[in-house]
Amino acid sequence: MIFSGQPGTAKTTTAREFAKILADRNIIPGLENFRECKKSDIVGLYVGHTAKKVDDMFKELHSKGGGVIFFDEIYTLSEKNSTCYDTEAINCITQNMENYRSTVFCIFAGYENKMKEFIEANPGIGSRISTNVKFKTYDDKTLCEIFGNIIKWNNFTVLGKYEEALMNYFAKLRVLRGETFGNGREARNLFENTKRFMANRIMPEKKITKQMLSIITSDDIKSAASEILESVISCEEEKMNTIGF
Repeated sequence: MIFSGQPGTAKTTTAREFAKILADRNIIPGLENFRECKKSDIVGLYVGHTAKKVDDMFKELHSKGGGVIFFDEIYTLSEKNSTCYDTEAINCITQNMENYRSTVFCIFAGYENKMKEFIEANPGIGSRISTNVKFKTYDDKTLCEIFGNIIKWNNFTVLGKYEEALMNYFAKLRVLRGETFGNGREARNLFENTKRFMANRIMPEKKITKQMLSIITSDDIKSAASEILESVISCEEEKMNTIGF
C-alpha cells in the first residue's frame, strides 16, 4: 500500500493499527513484527551491503511468521541526488516484495507528489501496489480538537478561554511552515511547550500541590503559542539574512 499525505496526518499511526489488526486476526504473530524503515536503515556503505540489509530485513520477518514494513519517506531513494546504492535498495525491495508477498506486508509513505514520482521511477514497485490511501491535511478546527483531546488524555484541566487564540495560532503557523506544516505534530508540540510554561508559572510557589500540577491556564497556552510563532519567524528571517556577505 501507499500512504500519501503531509507530515503529521497519522500515516505511521494508521500503519501500526493495520499491523495490530493483522496480529489480532493471527495473520502475523504480533505487533512486535512491525518495522519502521527509513533510507538510512537500508542503504549500505559499499557494493552489496545494501542488498544484504534489505534481504535480511525481509528474511527476519518471514522467519518470524510474517510482519509489516513501514517505509517512511522512502521516495528519497529515487530523488535526483540518489546514488547507485539507492537504486540497489529499490531493486532489492522490489524483488523481496515478490519473494515474500504471502508473509510480509509493505507500506510506503510520504508526500503525495513525491510518492507519485517514486512509483513512476520504478514500475516494478508500482505494479505490485494495489492500494493508495490519501491522508487529508487537518483543518484548524480539527487541530484544535486534537489539542483538546491531548489535554484530556493527559488529565489536565484548562482555566479560561483559549479556542479563538488557538485557531489563530494554527492558521498563522500553517502559513509560516508551508509544506513542512506538521498537522497533528503541531498540536502535540504546542501541548509540550504549554506544559513548560505551566511548570515555570508554578515553580516559584512555596508549596506545589497535585491539583496545581493538573491545571493549565489559557495564558499558558497563549504564551506557548506565541513563543513557537516567534521562533519560526526568527528562523525564516535568519534564512533570508544568510544571502550575501
